Amino acid sequence: VWEVGLDVDEDGDLLASARRGLRRVARPLPGTGRARDVSPGPTGELVALRHADAGDQLHTLPLPAPGVDPPAPVRRTSFPDHTWLQGPAISMDGRRLAVSVFRGNRGELWLADLPSWRWERVPLPFADVLDPAWTADGRLLATAVVDGQWQVIRLDPDGGGLEVLSATLAGASTPWEGPGGDLWLSEATAWGFKASRLPATDLRPTPIAPAAPPPRPALPATTPPPSRPYRARAIDPALGPLLRVDAGPGTPGNAP
Repeated sequence: VWEVGLDVDEDGDLLASARRGLRRVARPLPGTGRARDVSPGPTGELVALRHADAGDQLHTLPLPAPGVDPPAPVRRTSFPDHTWLQGPAISMDGRRLAVSVFRGNRGELWLADLPSWRWERVPLPFADVLDPAWTADGRLLATAVVDGQWQVIRLDPDGGGLEVLSATLAGASTPWEGPGGDLWLSEATAWGFKASRLPATDLRPTPIAPAAPPPRPALPATTPPPSRPYRARAIDPALGPLLRVDAGPGTPGNAP
């Protein structure tokens, strides 16, 4: 993570002096090596994922005063090894954080209450859940595989409704709520990805059951056949490979 100090004019434009001195005023924050997905936290700190050889963990990075080195990052998760995290998102009121957690070939959605950092898993009937993003009314957007394709879903983290918002043909990703409740997303096409906007007035949410899918039925019990002892059998000696064709009655070598 790099800290960059920039000078702007009254219109918010970057001053020429700042552009020239950009390399001079940027500095890496100590202790933030291999950090990614950085976002501002609810109390002024940074929230970031840090990667290690055994997996990811989420950390908070206190912002230092100018010219003062920051304290060490604070680890906020204790997931087991070989866990990978994606897309941390903080709610607009600063009370919750959502992140995708990959363990055992399954992507799950986890929530943390802030500032206690108490974590809980959100049970959803999908094999993978990605790209969490909060709406203005405190609901969550995400992407999940619905009927064989990645679509945008919306859910109430307090146990309310679960809905599918998109019906893309080639898959959706990175949803977020725009002004007026419009849905923005990245959509796969034959020419690559494109940004798409679905007006709030055109959304047709499709409710789906929030419960987990039913387990597969157990196979019926079968009785194995009785076992028979092995029998020894002498093998006729042979001098080499031999091909034999029995043509039956008629001309030798022709099939009847």
